[in-house]
Amino acid sequence: KFDLPILGSVNYKYYPQVDGTKNADNANSGAGTASADGYSVTVKTSMADLPVVGSYLGNLALTTGYSLDKVSNVANTDDGHEATAAITGSAGNFSFGYQRKYDNAGQTAAGTDAVFYKDEVIGIAYAINDELSISYNSYTSEKHTGSSGGQNIEQETDAINVGYTMGGMTIGLQDASTDNANFTKNAKDDTRTLGISVAF
Repeated sequence: KFDLPILGSVNYKYYPQVDGTKNADNANSGAGTASADGYSVTVKTSMADLPVVGSYLGNLALTTGYSLDKVSNVANTDDGHEATAAITGSAGNFSFGYQRKYDNAGQTAAGTDAVFYKDEVIGIAYAINDELSISYNSYTSEKHTGSSGGQNIEQETDAINVGYTMGGMTIGLQDASTDNANFTKNAKDDTRTLGISVAF
């Protein structure tokens, strides 16, 4: 981790061997099918530090990131890589965020087309008072199969959340609706979730 003038906080991670499998808790890790290296880097920039326009953008922050890893040792396959950019900010009792993301899953076999996703995330929250807040989130993900005759499908989730904090207890309620769930055309998935957490 280090800081750069204007750009802000930089976080870089290098992985000598990318683990190709997710093992169970307390189990030894292994290289799986991916034994090459990988890395990730994120940069968080306070817009207030930008020359000239910074004084007008004091409540905004820009976060960018990129990662690359080798998903297969098979010859003539593409590495997996991901890029993202997000801007967050606040104004009074409102806070908001917008994110775009590109995710290429890479190839595990030669001669196949890599699957990749293009995502868009929008979120806005309003603090009614110190205890009660309400927020709206929208997550759109377009899956590209890349195969000949393949169909690109857009999955969209909209969610409304209400949170209430009382002392050390937080109660959260979410109502979410997903169209083309699991990237299956016309599939629907509606959920309602109640969560309670207590701090001791």
